[in-house]
Amino acid sequence: MFNGGKNGADGSPLAYSGRIGTAYIAYDCSSEVVCASAHLDPEFLKTNPQTGIQMKDHESWIRFGPDGAMKMKESNSDEFSYVGRPDSISTMIGYEGCWSIKNFDSLAMQSITNNIVEVHFSLWEGQTTSTGKPASDGDYICLRPQCESEVPERPFSRSLRGSAKY
Repeated sequence: MFNGGKNGADGSPLAYSGRIGTAYIAYDCSSEVVCASAHLDPEFLKTNPQTGIQMKDHESWIRFGPDGAMKMKESNSDEFSYVGRPDSISTMIGYEGCWSIKNFDSLAMQSITNNIVEVHFSLWEGQTTSTGKPASDGDYICLRPQCESEVPERPFSRSLRGSAKY
């Protein structure tokens, strides 16, 4: 994650020197639930010990699809919590949450399995922090999870012994 979403024009965002945070996203294909965790990185906190993130619904969100798509935030989550700094539990340095995709407008969001995603929060000082967006001279990140198709029924009614695989 980067100040203003400026994740660099070339190369891997992981190598870009302006990186200040990390976001993780997991998607359960069968239940259509997405979970995300976003937090400030330890190296950034070492050089900025007096900062944290704003605990505001409109500042802590993820979005699938272009600008205008519905934001997933605390107020429309299934589960959500802010994460405190280990040495100062009253200072929030990130959040984690889960959302049921069935509760969102699929036309605005499009498909979650082949789509751009932006993860966002704001620092106390007011700077926005995100995974990247073109309006800030950055790039969106595309999410392409590999959902397994349904597992076929077992071809045998009893289990096989030995090393045979089916």
